[in-house]
Amino acid sequence: MVADLTLDKAMLKAKARGKLLTPDRRRSSVKLLRQRFGVSERRACAVTGQPRSTQRQVSKPRVNVDAEITEILRTFALANPRQGYRKARRAVLEAGYRVNLKKIHRLWREAGLKVPFRKRKNKRAGHGLPMGAHHPTGPNITWAFAFQFDWNHRRQSPQATQHHR
Repeated sequence: MVADLTLDKAMLKAKARGKLLTPDRRRSSVKLLRQRFGVSERRACAVTGQPRSTQRQVSKPRVNVDAEITEILRTFALANPRQGYRKARRAVLEAGYRVNLKKIHRLWREAGLKVPFRKRKNKRAGHGLPMGAHHPTGPNITWAFAFQFDWNHRRQSPQATQHHR
């Protein structure tokens, strides 16, 4: 019994570095313990905390579809520059991928895609009339302009005649 505990302690020290949080890491740790110490699968699984049924399952290779989805988003953005990630999701779904909208939004931002701002025209003030100094908005607004360039009987401006008196 003491020898078993000592062996378990030695196996725990010898297991793979890092925490054994995922089934894949625990599988590799069980395989390492079986090779190093020559113990049974049952014993190695008990030490690592791995269920034997999980140990026997073949792990599926993780497929990275993010690059493919990002490419679909880029082609959509080039074809439809005024539409955003919500409409782009429809193109991804039509391509056969089942993807959450949050993931589409994350991939859209990581790819640096943006909908360009629409350049707005400057609105004129007033009610459809041209505005400015030469376009009065009512009567008696620009009467001073007539006197600024006026001449007296000697063909001089009124300001010039005031200085000559």
